[in-house]
Amino acid sequence: MQYCLEIENLRFSSIVGILESERTNEQEVCVNAKIFYEYTSAYLDYVSVVSCIQETIRTRAYGLLEDLIEGVCEELHTRFAMITSIDFYIAKPQIFSHCVVGVRAQKYF
Repeated sequence: MQYCLEIENLRFSSIVGILESERTNEQEVCVNAKIFYEYTSAYLDYVSVVSCIQETIRTRAYGLLEDLIEGVCEELHTRFAMITSIDFYIAKPQIFSHCVVGVRAQKYF
């Protein structure tokens, strides 16, 4: 049977972006993800999944959000082989005062 782990409003600060100020100053990011997986005898540990997302984003200092999404999805699938697909959204909520901008992608394994 297929299940979905949902992560909503995961907020933390990291180096993300291509502008000079974004390469030197951390900014808040907000992650929403739907992680689809096949449940067998092993379970998908949501604490480990959240830690993996934060660790991957913080340690790799991505420039483009598209590269970040690709990297996080690949790392999640490497660590958790039961994942079959991921719907991943990342936003930078403090870029504008009148809206929130972000990128969404779906990755299938």
